[in-house]
Amino acid sequence: MLFLLLSLAVSAPPAAPELPKQGPSPSEMAKLYFLAGDVETAVNTCRMGLKVEPKKCGPMLKALAEYGFLAARRDALTQAEVKSFLAWDRILSPGQPSRLTEPVIHRAVTAPLGLARARLQAGDRAGAKGFLDAVLEVDPKNAEALSLQKTLHEGASDGGRAK
Repeated sequence: MLFLLLSLAVSAPPAAPELPKQGPSPSEMAKLYFLAGDVETAVNTCRMGLKVEPKKCGPMLKALAEYGFLAARRDALTQAEVKSFLAWDRILSPGQPSRLTEPVIHRAVTAPLGLARARLQAGDRAGAKGFLDAVLEVDPKNAEALSLQKTLHEGASDGGRAK
């Protein structure tokens, strides 16, 4: 009997060890290509990853297609298109913009904010308001623009005496 138990124990295959993860998933790779500014490769990576990660790659593929359409014209986008472009970028990579998005952010947000600050310091409230309105049109939750807008409104309520 002991011999039978020992033979069964020896003949049973050992449990397969868990294999370590082999590398980034298709959605992670697509995000890396997106951040590098290679939207076409990001789309292709997502397409191939649909079988492996349908819940991640499906929505990502749609966002990449929308973003890619706008990215092709990123130097000639309207204000509404810039707003959409920035929104797609945030969906694809919250917290870190794509290399293709950075110049659009500079042109539509960073530069106008600098001009608004300069106008506000020079006492040109109307000029500052125009730049702030343009920034908030494309990035309604921009903390710096909202803060400057608050400063602008506070200055207006005290007759423009506050700086």
